[in-house]
Amino acid sequence: MFAIALLFYFPRSVRKYCDIFLLLAIFSIGISVSSHPHKLYPEENIYFFQGRCEEQLPYNQYILSTGNTRFYLNLYTPEITYHPGDSLAFYTSISTIPDISNPGEFNTAHYLKQKKVYHRLFPLTEITQWHSTHLPSFSFKQFRKSLIRKSQILTQDSVCHMLIQALCLGYKNDLDADTKHLFIETGTIHLLAVSGLHTGAIYLFLLYLFRYIGLYGPKKELCILPLLWMYACLTGLSPSVVRAATILSFISIGKAFNKNYIPLNALAASAFFTLLLHPHLLQSLSFLLSYSAYTGILTIYPLLHRLPGKLPPVLSHLYNSCCVSIAAQIPTLPIAAYYFHTIPLNSFLINIIAIPLATLFLYSSAICLVLPVAVAQYLIIIPENLCRLLLYTLRLFHPFSINLHQLYPTPVCVLLGYVCLCCLLYYLSQRKKIRLIYNILSLTIFIAYLTILNLRLSSQKEVVIFHLHQKTGILLNYKGFYTILTETPSVKNKLQPYLLSRKLKPLPPQNNYLGESLWLYQSHLQTSQDTIGILTPQNKIYAPCQSLIITGNLHPKQVFPDTMPISLPSRIILDGSNNKSTRLKWNVFCQEHNIVFRTTSTEGYIRLSLK
Repeated sequence: MFAIALLFYFPRSVRKYCDIFLLLAIFSIGISVSSHPHKLYPEENIYFFQGRCEEQLPYNQYILSTGNTRFYLNLYTPEITYHPGDSLAFYTSISTIPDISNPGEFNTAHYLKQKKVYHRLFPLTEITQWHSTHLPSFSFKQFRKSLIRKSQILTQDSVCHMLIQALCLGYKNDLDADTKHLFIETGTIHLLAVSGLHTGAIYLFLLYLFRYIGLYGPKKELCILPLLWMYACLTGLSPSVVRAATILSFISIGKAFNKNYIPLNALAASAFFTLLLHPHLLQSLSFLLSYSAYTGILTIYPLLHRLPGKLPPVLSHLYNSCCVSIAAQIPTLPIAAYYFHTIPLNSFLINIIAIPLATLFLYSSAICLVLPVAVAQYLIIIPENLCRLLLYTLRLFHPFSINLHQLYPTPVCVLLGYVCLCCLLYYLSQRKKIRLIYNILSLTIFIAYLTILNLRLSSQKEVVIFHLHQKTGILLNYKGFYTILTETPSVKNKLQPYLLSRKLKPLPPQNNYLGESLWLYQSHLQTSQDTIGILTPQNKIYAPCQSLIITGNLHPKQVFPDTMPISLPSRIILDGSNNKSTRLKWNVFCQEHNIVFRTTSTEGYIRLSLK
């Protein structure tokens, strides 16, 4: 708020830049609010939980809530299933969800943080279902569940009813990996997430329906709003659907009262009110992709649309479709590279065919879900054939799809990429010399940062201990090269994201001396100021060192069987191959001998810098 107050004291010469300053101030406030500290629960305490099921995740995982606090619950008994709205009661212990992911892996802790979930429940007694609530939000979830069951009754084609659930109802938990991979590789994964495309299709369908029954003018616009938000609630109120519904609401209200509107302002208002109610969505991938794509359509599409001049009707339609697809894709490329490590280059060509097919599939499936089963069972053949045609088209174009893989940009790279894009759009909107200078300056900064980053990566010297369940993976990163110190078979693919993101090459075979006072001898690494030892079941003879890494469930008595050595390590590190009992024994040992104790089971992968 202090930053906003300073706006009134700026001289007039710089007040034209106040909008940018105000935007940065609001963005900083949003980050601060979305990352507020969460309540701590001592793990040794036992709590009585009484709350309700908020969301059902894949593989029998749930998000529960009590009051304003949300918890994560993972049940390993698939025969027991709870549904959104069910109230549950049981005694439990509570622990903070640790961030134990490896580089490039799916980060469960970050995913749950986007849903405002920071703690995990460990039931100590049998879970009893208290009662089912009847709040409107849960009523919509129950209605969606009944529609999911109806889709399974209507069609025996498993892929068809999975796509009906994903495209019409926003339920993607049952999608198989092969189908999802096909959509990812062809750059059409956005079709599986209910977004502005689907919401806009429903909006147009309602417009034609009301026009057909004779509703015109303000009545038509105002009648659409409740139906539109009912659809948003039915699909789970994802950020992309809320964004589209909010913008279309502003447009409908403006039309109903004969008010002009600016689409970019409607988009900004939608983002502002969404974050005002749910600040944590600022870190949501769905939120970032949805708003960046629509911003690209509003800003980049007008520039592309005016390039060719007048075209014949058919070519004009194809060109407009390409422009919309390209405009939506360009702003999402940095985000896709950061989160998915790959970006599609020619997906806009596939989308020209895939989007109309998906829209027809959405309309026909929605009609089948609305009609009684006795009638819909004869019409379900239409979405089934459209589903087969859509998948056939994707498989046909899949060999020709061009994707850039193995991309690992840093957050600064993503930010500088957007700065360069904004400067380019700023120049194309009005080609002035000063704006060209901004482009050159931003591009120079971007190239300078990449150069510094590559120099930094090529000079790193560190030992990395990965967190692998019941397995071992430890490697040495030495000035752009790497060597595996110890590993369990079949874990090389787990190390690949780290190797690719650092651009590491295998260290050529050589003697124990690696250079600059760095020696490697039988899993014992020695530098001029530090020594790191690795003990395995095959090599459990302790040699004096400063850092000791334990793998393979070695107990303290196995490492120090008789008397304590004169020199103990200053820190002991355990990887994921050690079970809970072993970790507890080493924790007690470290406390008795005043040794720093670390484990990947609570920290995730650990990096030890070499001096």
